[in-house]
Amino acid sequence: MNRPTNTALKIAGSVLALSALGGALTGCSGSDSGGGSDDAAPKAVTLAGFCEKLNGIGSVVGKDDTAEAVAALRGWVADMDDYGVPEELSGDARDGFGYLMTAFKGVDKDATIEDLQKLGTDVPPAEQKKVTAFTTWSAESCKPSAKPTPSDDAS
Repeated sequence: MNRPTNTALKIAGSVLALSALGGALTGCSGSDSGGGSDDAAPKAVTLAGFCEKLNGIGSVVGKDDTAEAVAALRGWVADMDDYGVPEELSGDARDGFGYLMTAFKGVDKDATIEDLQKLGTDVPPAEQKKVTAFTTWSAESCKPSAKPTPSDDAS
């Protein structure tokens, strides 16, 4: 599908309210480890690295085909889960991220546009508080870096 899929992903993104991206997805186990399941020593999970991965949701929102969007979403979720969360993400915000990760991990590979449109519509009130804490934290902590405009460089 075309436009409806993009619209559905934007709706899902709005639920997650990452203002810089118009959307976000996923979560993680909530552990303090760097994530992933390899036997190597845990890697350092930095705030900058986490935000870079989180902001990668833009590549998912831009898909027009439902199957491509779902595949991109599932890949993004796996990437976020493998990366882990930084120690700066704590408390309700961390729990909200975990809730979102669980919700988006539940997206079936054969999800329909209707399935995508339902994402985030049934968040229990107790979890909504945590999701809001995460979206507020991410909007403040993961702002895209400001890039100079051509007028800023003019002399």
